Amino acid sequence: MKLKTVFNNILVKIIEDDSQIVISEEVQQPQLGEVVAIGSGTPTYPMQVRPTTPVYFNKNDAQKLEVDGETYYVLSQTDILAFKED
Repeated sequence: MKLKTVFNNILVKIIEDDSQIVISEEVQQPQLGEVVAIGSGTPTYPMQVRPTTPVYFNKNDAQKLEVDGETYYVLSQTDILAFKED
């Protein structure tokens, strides 16, 4: 099944985090994921990420979605903390 999101929402699948980011234990550790699908964006917020873009996000800001035994997270593009550019 192919999934698609709407407007400025993105669908993310968690990948292993091998980064060396160090954050205070008082702050929640960001999660590394890979964009699976994107919406069409809006005139105010065009999409800045594409499928396969690695992104850091807070899992508490996302909605968990389980489809065909796979776990995904749906979040707004504005909830992305950072992403890796090529």
